[in-house]
Amino acid sequence: DENTRINEYKRQYKSLRTHVREYRTTVISGSFVYENNSTMSLLTDIDEMEEIPQEDGPKFKTKGYSIKNKGAILPVSNTLLADEQSGLMSYVGRWFARKAVKTENADILAVMVADKTAKALSDWKALKRSLNKDLDPALIPGSVIVTNQDGFDELDNAVDENGRPILQPDPKNPTQKMFKGLSIDVYSNNDIPSKNGKAPIFYGNLEEAITFVNRARYEIAKSKEAGFTKNATLIRILERYDVIKTDNDAYIYGELTITERTTTNKDDSSGGLEWGEIGGDENKTNTNTENPEG
Repeated sequence: DENTRINEYKRQYKSLRTHVREYRTTVISGSFVYENNSTMSLLTDIDEMEEIPQEDGPKFKTKGYSIKNKGAILPVSNTLLADEQSGLMSYVGRWFARKAVKTENADILAVMVADKTAKALSDWKALKRSLNKDLDPALIPGSVIVTNQDGFDELDNAVDENGRPILQPDPKNPTQKMFKGLSIDVYSNNDIPSKNGKAPIFYGNLEEAITFVNRARYEIAKSKEAGFTKNATLIRILERYDVIKTDNDAYIYGELTITERTTTNKDDSSGGLEWGEIGGDENKTNTNTENPEG
């Protein structure tokens, strides 16, 4: 089954979908409801035989989604298709999987940046203070730190007053590092580019913050007629999804100051997405604007 094969290929690539909530649907648009933690009331003390007071009910919010079609077309020589049917289709599956994961990551990042003003973080101590003061402690379980190679290198080279590294190995996964008990997930500078000496860094509970609405199956179609004049078959693959934000306060978007030593895409022209392209320059609101030095 081609759908199963593409999903297996996609698991080989680093995806932000592992950190966000997934909601499966069979329709092209719809909505679901949720209750924000900040509006949730407490239970009431009740004496024996006392009537239980009624509440106004949960203060639900509605979030709508609208499925978008994402796809690509690959022209393949009919001669090559006839000679290399099995190996070629495996290549096409991997080709689409790489493009799909890169596109999904870009769309998730665009939503993560939207409606946020980046919090300036001068060093690891500012990041520590922000984790202590800006995030609701109730959201810490399930939280994660996401950054790029520059941000990770800055943290990985940092030491405390006694010369000890501030990052610690994850006991469950020795190849991964942790900061204040939170795992750090590192992405390529090409996928999450640094800009003006600042490395993007996201920390908090992304599963509470972002939902990936997935219409599940891929549509795979071939047409010899479309490529008739070139003796080619056009292979088209589509996937359908939407990405929405459900809790803007469940995470922080920060910018960590990096040194010349750590910047690997100094000219910001590596081919990755610029923050302006994914909503960074026009984003407006976020209450987490405390001076990190304060």
